[in-house]
Amino acid sequence: MMKRTGVLIPVIVFVSAVVSVSAFADHREKKEHQFFNKLKEHTSGKSQEDHGNENTGQMAAWLFAVANFPVAGTLLTRRFLLTKTSGNFQKTAGKIYSWLKKDLMPYHYVLNTGAIIMALIHFRLSWCRSTSLPEWAVLLVTLLGLSGMILKFRLIPQPLIRKVRAIHTHPAVVVGVFGLLFLGHQFLD
Repeated sequence: MMKRTGVLIPVIVFVSAVVSVSAFADHREKKEHQFFNKLKEHTSGKSQEDHGNENTGQMAAWLFAVANFPVAGTLLTRRFLLTKTSGNFQKTAGKIYSWLKKDLMPYHYVLNTGAIIMALIHFRLSWCRSTSLPEWAVLLVTLLGLSGMILKFRLIPQPLIRKVRAIHTHPAVVVGVFGLLFLGHQFLD
């Protein structure tokens, strides 16, 4: 338990530092920085300009980045270190791989769930009228998260789990999510 806490504390400090620096760099009026005023403004329809809540978007993005670090680490370790090394270095790479899989994957599950919730809040606060790409991106991210929960808790029979795992781990899905998010935000800005 102490080992997991030792990893979680630096992650929380890093995310907090990044979010606070990006919030400090935002030069809008102080009133707009308050979450509940922004929520009230967007749900009441008073605002002529609907730029959304940038803080929730940045928090969702950083949560996704931190949550998927173990996945990227395991893929890179397996691809480059375990297959192309030998001897003591391969044993060390194996320890890194098992540490990423065993100790950091629980953070992948929890932080991605939080990131999806934050992305849904961000989507609700920044409704886009010019394009439907953000809606598709949120739908794809949510489906990706639901497929991850199906895999984690084995909610469907084994033959279907293989198909869901193939979809959940396919690189085209990741490219599609990033592409839709990028294009959707380009139309908004």
